[in-house]
Amino acid sequence: MVVFPVSFLGVGLSATFCFGLAAYMWKVRVIITTDSERVMIALSPGLRQVFRWDEVVSATAVHIGMGSGIGFRMNGPGMRVILASPGHGVRFRLHDGREISVATPRRDELIELAGRRAPDLQ
Repeated sequence: MVVFPVSFLGVGLSATFCFGLAAYMWKVRVIITTDSERVMIALSPGLRQVFRWDEVVSATAVHIGMGSGIGFRMNGPGMRVILASPGHGVRFRLHDGREISVATPRRDELIELAGRRAPDLQ
């Protein structure tokens, strides 16, 4: 029977965990698709938020920091943040009071699309 020192085992487990976390983070990305009627923001592999352009009241530029980490999180009643990497983003406010924020290099494009497609944009 081979006995490993506890410190060797701890280092091995830590390295395995870090490699697994890095591999997962490499795969995480935000996918934003739009058409003439709706916006779909998906955090791969699976969480998504869909809304129609006619639900949008405002689309504003924001900077989204790392905060509580990467993922899909609720910051309060009706407030969602979808984040794969911090940076420039856009916050959509909807008629029903929901706010959906997403960090994306497509920020300016999404704000321009909202200006053209959201009839009630403020």
